[in-house]
Amino acid sequence: MGLCEANFIKRFLSAVLIAAFVFWAIFIAGFYIYGAIVITIATVALWEFYRILAKRYGSIYPGIGFIISFLLFILSLNKNLGFEYMVYPLSLSLILLFLYQMIRKTNKDAAMCLGLTMLGLIYVTIPGIFLIKIRLLDNGPFLIAYYIFVIKSTDVGAYLVGMKFGKHPLIPRISPGKSLEGFIGGMIFSVLAAYFGSFFVGVILPQHITIIGLILGICAQFGDLAESVLKRDAGVKDSGSAVPGLGGVLDLVDSLLIAVPFYYLYIDIFIIR
Repeated sequence: MGLCEANFIKRFLSAVLIAAFVFWAIFIAGFYIYGAIVITIATVALWEFYRILAKRYGSIYPGIGFIISFLLFILSLNKNLGFEYMVYPLSLSLILLFLYQMIRKTNKDAAMCLGLTMLGLIYVTIPGIFLIKIRLLDNGPFLIAYYIFVIKSTDVGAYLVGMKFGKHPLIPRISPGKSLEGFIGGMIFSVLAAYFGSFFVGVILPQHITIIGLILGICAQFGDLAESVLKRDAGVKDSGSAVPGLGGVLDLVDSLLIAVPFYYLYIDIFIIR
């Protein structure tokens, strides 16, 4: 068995196990168990984010980042609190970050450390909060499953089409393996998945399907490229090795992070109301 075949088998087995776990978490486990799972995954992804950037920039303030992330998630589990309450922990994070910087013995790279700590909250924690809030909507479990299905179909389409037909590099300095053909394949798979998945959700009308497919297809691939920017800057190939064949947890969820606020906004305006 060649290296490519062995890696594909690892990817496939990991994907099957993850899909089964996600199904259980969304449809069988209760809301608070689902929320705890999202928080755990997001915390690991946040840790990987801080770890890989610390290799490039040295001291970041992950402790403060984790504290604020936890506070944000706890607030998000309250069904009666909206997004406006998220402002207060973020404001607190600024106070804590500047306070910590003031008691340090050096001012070196202060703005970089402060900015990267906050970036982790915006990049990882805030999308996790959206995933919890969508679960609270009417038909929330189906809307979450639909979202993950379309996003991951985009990933699969981009990978398969790019591997088979990819000839024109997309942005080689960021991700040499991604191609224009793969991007187009991802978009096609995204729209098709949006159509097929809509039969099981029931609340997404036909006039919205293509738009959702295009939005999620673009954002998913942008999210993948965004993480590649961070990894190239840090000089690492993967964010970790927690998921056999797929890399780290951040590698697994990167395409989900950028898209979810836009998905929530769209379904809140056009689907739920």
